[in-house]
Amino acid sequence: MLADALVLALIVVAFTVAPATAAFYVVAGDVAEGDSAGWRAYSQAARRHFWPAVRWGLLQAVVYFVGAFN
Repeated sequence: MLADALVLALIVVAFTVAPATAAFYVVAGDVAEGDSAGWRAYSQAARRHFWPAVRWGLLQAVVYFVGAFN
């Protein structure tokens, strides 16, 4: 039971790494342009870029997997 919960937690973390990174990148760009950024800007960027970031993350995972086992 504990192992199942650990696996589920790791899957959730692995699935959300790309969207979190994309949202961080957007917020960092806003700060670099002089705009104020907070949790609201981060959550809006995460929602807006969630699926494109997931697709990009899956593509990278496939490329890394093929490169590692080829």
